[in-house]
Amino acid sequence: MEENYGSLLKISRFFVLLSFVFCVFATFFISFLIASMVFYYIWIFSSGEIKRKFVVEKIDFLLFLFFFLVLVRSFFTPQILTSLAASFSILFYILLFLFFRNFPFQKEDFSKIFRFVAISLVFVNLFALIHYFIIKKPITLTFFGNKIYQIIPFQGNSAGAPLVSILDHPTGGGIILSLISNFILFWLIASWKDEKKKWKILYIFSIMISYFCIFLTSSRSGLLNILLGILFASILFKKYKIFLLGFSFIIILLILIPNQKIKQTFNEALNSYNIPPRILQIEAGTEYFKENPLFGMGLMQFKERFQNYHKKQHFPGYFFWGVEFLHNGYLSILVECGITGFLLVFSYIIIRFILILKDFLKKENDRWLKIMGLYIILWFLLDSIFNAHLYVVPIGSFFWIGLGISQNTSLKSREL
Repeated sequence: MEENYGSLLKISRFFVLLSFVFCVFATFFISFLIASMVFYYIWIFSSGEIKRKFVVEKIDFLLFLFFFLVLVRSFFTPQILTSLAASFSILFYILLFLFFRNFPFQKEDFSKIFRFVAISLVFVNLFALIHYFIIKKPITLTFFGNKIYQIIPFQGNSAGAPLVSILDHPTGGGIILSLISNFILFWLIASWKDEKKKWKILYIFSIMISYFCIFLTSSRSGLLNILLGILFASILFKKYKIFLLGFSFIIILLILIPNQKIKQTFNEALNSYNIPPRILQIEAGTEYFKENPLFGMGLMQFKERFQNYHKKQHFPGYFFWGVEFLHNGYLSILVECGITGFLLVFSYIIIRFILILKDFLKKENDRWLKIMGLYIILWFLLDSIFNAHLYVVPIGSFFWIGLGISQNTSLKSREL
């Protein structure tokens, strides 16, 4: 019987590694994560180890209360099924966080994970660059004549348009690349004394080629995340040369790669196709919030209401039907989950940040884990001003994965 339980854990570990092999491919990444979680939770409940090896802290119940709130609220929304589906994505995040916090990882597991991730990034980014600069044509994957996926090198046909390729979306792809690259950067610094030279070269190359592609995606969030990761690593790891090298690399990219979107950011604030409609989202969200400030309008209900917002004629070229959520993480929670949901979510995140910071200041070991936790929370809080990452499952998953790993209960101490 114990061998069967051990087999379940081995299968779960295998799917974890497999998910990170496909970390840039959202569908495969999430699917393999779910498979890994299923086998793990079967193991933890059936083996009787749940009391000894599964930690749920008191503050974690804030997350469960939030899930209960949005679940109940879903039954009182016009789009019940849509809201219910979004509610269970919150449950997925909670289970994902608990999974990565309690999974019995070994140091060797992280060595394998980051090597797989680095190799994956190199191949994905090389393909994207070849596709962007040489092929320059859509590549359509078909199955019995039916289009199942299309790889596009540009967003539209205009010159200088951002790289999309197999990243699905330039901004979302840039954010995911920057998150993964920063994770690798933290691991590289933490394991510098232990890793072989060939793996160090792989990590450095994967980071640099990812940074290069992020510039081509024109993802402003991705660029800011690069700067945050480099700054965080240099200050907290006390590796100031990394900041100087990273900052110099970014300056060189800015000089060599004329990035039209980044250069026009300040002009767009006054006259833009994109920014004024987002201001309109805030205006609409403020109106909707006043209708039910305590419990909100329900998850994913902003999308339905905003499509018919009465001022949309002011921006006839803006795709109102394509707005999936309010592009401000704070206001989106307030509008759809009310003050109650807002306090539950952000109280948890801020309390968790304070606890990690206190632990970081006390201990000299496991610093890279604490740094990952501090970084991922700070990134989430800053980028939530411009985006609502809880509504984008692949990006939201990386937040809860990073937070879970930073709290992992099984990792042995690792000195920097």
